[in-house]
Amino acid sequence: MFGLKRVVIAQHERGLYLKDRSIVEILEPGVYWTNEFLHTRIQVYDLAAPEFEHAHVDTLLKEQPALVEKHFQVIELGDYEVGFVYKNGKLTGVLPPATRQLYWRGPVEVKV
Repeated sequence: MFGLKRVVIAQHERGLYLKDRSIVEILEPGVYWTNEFLHTRIQVYDLAAPEFEHAHVDTLLKEQPALVEKHFQVIELGDYEVGFVYKNGKLTGVLPPATRQLYWRGPVEVKV
């Protein structure tokens, strides 16, 4: 059909459902449809890379705290703190002071 797009979200993925460029919900694995005439789209994220980067993280944190709590681990470091990032028990990186990072809850266990 015109304007319809089928999106499949696999077990190792999550989808950010956007309507009029605003985050509405986070989609679990399944098959979904978007419609360009209704100004909807889905951004798919692979949970193998647990870091979540998005231009509107601040808005998401403020406007949808329950959604953030369910799907993300939020790390906020102070001005004099450094974070050692462990993924599945292995040191993989360091977060600098005054950093905020969101990690997907999923198959990769992240500890900071």
